[in-house]
Amino acid sequence: MDFVEFCEEIRDRLFIKVSSFEKIKEKLEEIPYTRIENLAISYHILLEKCADKVTSIVVSKALFEKMGIDKEEFHKEALENSSRLFPVYVDNIKNIIFRISDKDKICDDTLEIREMISKSMKKENEYPLFVVTNKIYTYGAATIFYDGVMEQIGESFGKNYFILPSSVHEMIILPDDGKFEYKKLKEIVESVNREIVSPDDFLTDDVYYYNIEKHLFEIVG
Repeated sequence: MDFVEFCEEIRDRLFIKVSSFEKIKEKLEEIPYTRIENLAISYHILLEKCADKVTSIVVSKALFEKMGIDKEEFHKEALENSSRLFPVYVDNIKNIIFRISDKDKICDDTLEIREMISKSMKKENEYPLFVVTNKIYTYGAATIFYDGVMEQIGESFGKNYFILPSSVHEMIILPDDGKFEYKKLKEIVESVNREIVSPDDFLTDDVYYYNIEKHLFEIVG
């Protein structure tokens, strides 16, 4: 296999991960990345994927430059591949906990985001907390940045919403119905990060907000 063929093969295996910018800033000098607020999207080559494990290598600046591809096109391909390799999955937090504890329970990733949310919201006594992840619950926080995901979530809720970074594996979304204060939500995120989330899985203590009219993702506070 020559280098051109090698590049074509790895381009089909490109996918994204999201991390805290501060946590990995020393590594960012050596890799291509895209910054969104205080988060950094890095690019990886998938080597192996199984039920609950992903093996990959990060794309270095040296490899990226040798590939001879425009950064914008590179990012676009990585997003498209990520959506194919790790389809987004959205569900009520109670159902997610049940599925994670039941390894034989398979996510139905054939549904559209609107259908996933609508299906869960129809159930009685559901919590207003939803989890955005992928089918294997691994590095699923990045799915919030797939093309159209934030927009579709907003359309499903019909209102703005908070985004709580649970870990590198998932984001928690909460419709903004005026009942929740930013400071309280931040306290919850900080508490969970200190008491439950491992250092390797930690993403950030910040709370984010999505405005459906402005199509704007930003840090709250």
